[in-house]
Amino acid sequence: MLAKHAIRNQSFWWVDDFGFDFCRGFAVLVERGVHRVMHVNAFETRTKIMNKTKLKKQLSYMIPQIKLVMIREEFEGTKPIRTPADITKYVEPLRHLPEENFVAFHLDAKNNIIGYQVVSQGTLTASLVHPREVFKSAFLSNANSIIVAHNHPAGSLTASVEDIETTRQLLRAGRLLAVPVVDHIIVSFKGECSIREMHPKIWAELDDPTYP
Repeated sequence: MLAKHAIRNQSFWWVDDFGFDFCRGFAVLVERGVHRVMHVNAFETRTKIMNKTKLKKQLSYMIPQIKLVMIREEFEGTKPIRTPADITKYVEPLRHLPEENFVAFHLDAKNNIIGYQVVSQGTLTASLVHPREVFKSAFLSNANSIIVAHNHPAGSLTASVEDIETTRQLLRAGRLLAVPVVDHIIVSFKGECSIREMHPKIWAELDDPTYP
């Protein structure tokens, strides 16, 4: 009985040990399996994050992004500009300035003025104007065309050689950029003068196929 009990006990403990070992092994296997699954899931997650990070990096420019925002003052709007006389009241401030200012008025498709930009402020005798500066704001405001104006503080309403050349330069740029220059107005305390009316051949040159 003792032997049997011992065997029984041994068998019991053996079974118990086996069962414990089996359970412990199963638990270890399960734990390892879970750990492996968790490890695989974590690896896949890290891979996805890395792939997204890598993709985001590949799709990102390595330079700062410039965002343009247009802030426009509210106003009631204007009537369509059909003749030089229609813009007279809008160039009024130029009459009173002591130095040359060059201003670009932006028009929509119906010839309504939608805004203006002071392109340059010069000396008593000259105003530096570059087409890049004239048309930059015109693009930002989605202008369909522009009218430019500048003042002669000395009072002359006669276009100078520089005025004519500046007008030609802007007309060429406007033709290339599809933002035509409707007119160039000279303003002084004596009144206004339309270069288009005084020198229509400058605009006629644009229709000449031999014109560069």
